[in-house]
Amino acid sequence: MMRTLLALFISGSFLTTWAGAQTQVQSLPRGLDTTEANSSTSFPFASGSSHVWQWHYDSTEFDAIGPILISEIYVRSKSTAPAMTFDFPSVEITLASSPTDYSVNGDGVSPGHSTTFANNLNPDAKVVKSSTPFTGNSVLPQTWTPLGLDSDFVYDPSLGLDFVLEIRSCGANQLWPAGSVDGQSGPSNLNGGNRYGVTSNCVATASTTQNDEFVPVILIEYTLSNPSPSLWIGPMSVGQLADFELFHIDPGGLVRILWSTAGAGPTNTPLGPVELTPPLQVSLEVYADLSGALVFSTYVPAGLAGTTFYCQAAATKEGTFELTNAVAVVVN
Repeated sequence: MMRTLLALFISGSFLTTWAGAQTQVQSLPRGLDTTEANSSTSFPFASGSSHVWQWHYDSTEFDAIGPILISEIYVRSKSTAPAMTFDFPSVEITLASSPTDYSVNGDGVSPGHSTTFANNLNPDAKVVKSSTPFTGNSVLPQTWTPLGLDSDFVYDPSLGLDFVLEIRSCGANQLWPAGSVDGQSGPSNLNGGNRYGVTSNCVATASTTQNDEFVPVILIEYTLSNPSPSLWIGPMSVGQLADFELFHIDPGGLVRILWSTAGAGPTNTPLGPVELTPPLQVSLEVYADLSGALVFSTYVPAGLAGTTFYCQAAATKEGTFELTNAVAVVVN
């Protein structure tokens, strides 16, 4: 299906907008925006040790039925907590959709949450708060307190992929009161979220503790809109099928898939700079289905063994071509 690109004959404008969107909020698990949750924890903000946690929420907990742009996330203390002044010198937040289910044992379709942190993060994983302080001064109980994201994240609950917030907190100068982090507990596979973590360091790669089920309550601030086309590629092994998934394309829209094994660019094209290094390759014309998705599998040829496969696509969105995100996959 794919051939060498001799010249790019794609024209159009590169456009990424979230114009006209209205900010909304909701809690995860849902229904707790203004209602205190039924449980609590000291981790990670009422403990002086360093932590890594993945708070894993079911995709069905989201009110939105399409893609959203998450711009801020809030946490809060219990109503019994005193006014809090706190200082955590280094808190990093990563957001991602997940290939695993939020639950311990899975839902019969997706496997349960993996003890290996990386296995719960899809390639869309994005650090939305770098390792910067998280502080507050005389914060009243039950006050939604922003974590302080420095970039946005696109998440689409309609894809059925659960949502992960990974938090790495390294050290603490001044803590929340013990047991004051608001959280929700419930029966297995019914709580809408669960947590998995490490309470001894902030660079761990696998969890050592979990619940079944409990998760801190968060408030997400987001906008509903129409995101740019997205690209996801599964693992690639020579002689095996590799999965390609593209979403948020015009129904029946034209798609060209570009790739390279020479590097991550950038290279200027009529669409703008692509994250590919020449020589570039390009697919024949392919088209999205009527839902605006293009999902297919193709065998990985032996010639790609040991290379890094750099890929990006151009797809029609509202009648013009837009570039997807770039993806790099090491070929086994």
